[in-house]
Amino acid sequence: MGVNGVGWNNKTNLVQGIYTPSMDWMAYNGIILGNYYAGTVCCPARAALLTGRYNLRMAMQHGDLHTKIPTGVPLNETLLPEVLKDAGYISGGFGKWDMGAYSWGHVPPARGFDDWAGPWSGVPSRWTHQCDDGYNFFSNYSYYEEAYGNFSGYVYRDRAIDFVRNRAEDGNPFFLWIDLDMPHDPYKVPQKYYNYVCNQIDCRRRMQEDPEDEVLGESHEEEDKSLGLYAMTYFMDDLAGDVYEALEDTGLMDNTYFIFLADHSGDDADYINYPYAGGKGTNYEGGRHLAGMIYSPLIPEESRGTWYNGFVTLEDIFPTIAALAGVDDDVLEDLDLDGMALGDYIFGYEDVNDSPRTEFLLNIDPYAMSCQDYDWGVNDRRRLGDNGVQGGGGGISPAAGYRLGDLKFMVQCISDYSSYSYYLYNITADPTESNNLAGSDSYYADEIDYMLEKMEYYGSLMVARPR
Repeated sequence: MGVNGVGWNNKTNLVQGIYTPSMDWMAYNGIILGNYYAGTVCCPARAALLTGRYNLRMAMQHGDLHTKIPTGVPLNETLLPEVLKDAGYISGGFGKWDMGAYSWGHVPPARGFDDWAGPWSGVPSRWTHQCDDGYNFFSNYSYYEEAYGNFSGYVYRDRAIDFVRNRAEDGNPFFLWIDLDMPHDPYKVPQKYYNYVCNQIDCRRRMQEDPEDEVLGESHEEEDKSLGLYAMTYFMDDLAGDVYEALEDTGLMDNTYFIFLADHSGDDADYINYPYAGGKGTNYEGGRHLAGMIYSPLIPEESRGTWYNGFVTLEDIFPTIAALAGVDDDVLEDLDLDGMALGDYIFGYEDVNDSPRTEFLLNIDPYAMSCQDYDWGVNDRRRLGDNGVQGGGGGISPAAGYRLGDLKFMVQCISDYSSYSYYLYNITADPTESNNLAGSDSYYADEIDYMLEKMEYYGSLMVARPR
C-alpha cells in the first residue's frame, strides 16, 4: 500500500486525538522501517519502486508525467509485476499510475498488471475524476464510467477487496498494489471522515447530522487544508483495515506480507515532517526520510514489534518483494537493479550490521540545479534560501545528493566546487540538518571526494527523456 504526501510525522497521531488504529496495530505487530527513504515526488517515486533502478537511468527523476506529456517510463524497463507474472503471480493495481500514458504500451495493463483501476496521471477530482481537461479514470484499457460520482478512494478499496476475494477463489499467488493518491490535494473525502475529525477537534462548521451524506459536487471548501488532511488520513486507515479484514476473512493473510510505504512527503506543513527540514520535492530528511512498515504472520515472532533501522530505499522494494516471491537471483541480476533484496536483514535472519545497503544515491536532477554553467541544466533557475535550508515544506533544495553511512552530501552545482554549493550533514548527530560540515577544509574531505565520484558516475548514466 503506497500513499502520497505522508511525511515522517503524520503516519500516526497527527494531532492529539487523531488516530490510525489499523495501521498502528499492523506496525506495532510487524516491523517499522526506521530508515526508509522514499522519492521526491509522484512519478520519480513510482518509477524507482516498480523498476528497482535509480530513476535518472530513465529520465524520470524530475517531476510528474501528466497526460499530455509525450513520454513515460521506457518500454525496455522491466517492471515488478512483469517479473512476478513470469513467476506465476497475478498482479492488481488500484490508484494513481503517473508513469506515462502516451501510448497503449505505457499504460498499466501493458506493464504487467492483470487488473487496474484509477487515473493514469495527475490527481483528478475525487468524485468527477476530471484532470488535464478531461475524464481521467480507467479500468484496465477503458474509461471507467461507472466510477463517475463515486469517491475515488471507495473505488480503489472495493476493487482491491474484489481482487483479494478472486484470488481466494482461484488460488493464484498475487501482488496487490494499492497506490493511493492521498493524503494529497484535493483534500476532499466523504463527510463522515470530517465528522470523525470534528469529534476530536473544534471544527463545528464541518459537522453534519448524516455522516453518509456525500455530495457529488465536492462541496467541501478549501478553507482548511489541515482538516482535510486529517480526514483523509482517517479514510486511509479505514482502507488499510478493510483490506486487512478481507485478507483475514479469506484466509490469505496467513501467507501475505502487508507493506505500507509513503512514496513522497507532505509539501508545506511543519507538523508533517517535524523535526526534519524540508518536504516534498527536496532531498532534505523531511522530503526523503519517511514512514514505512511491514506486517505479516510470516515475520519471525522475535522480530515482531521491532524497528528495523538499516537503510531501505524505494529501489530496494522491487528485489525484496521479488525475492520473497521466489524469483530466481539470476533473473534479478540480469535486470541490473540498483535496489537490493533486504528481506533477510529486515526480518532478522541476518544481522542488520551486515546489510549491503550502506550507501545510496538520493538524486541528481539537472532541471532543478541553480548553477548557471551546469552543462545538464536549463535556463529557468530557482534559488535556495539562506544557507540552502528549506524549512518545513516543499520547494527547491540541493538537487543532487548521496548518503554514505551517517553522512548526507548534497550539491547544488556539481561543476562549481565551493562551500556555498556543497552541503554535508551528519544525520545521526544532526538530524535537522542545521550544521553544514562541507567546505574546502572539511574534516570529511575524503568522504566528500568519494561521494562526488559516485555522483559523477551515476550522472554519466543519465539519459534524456524518451519519447
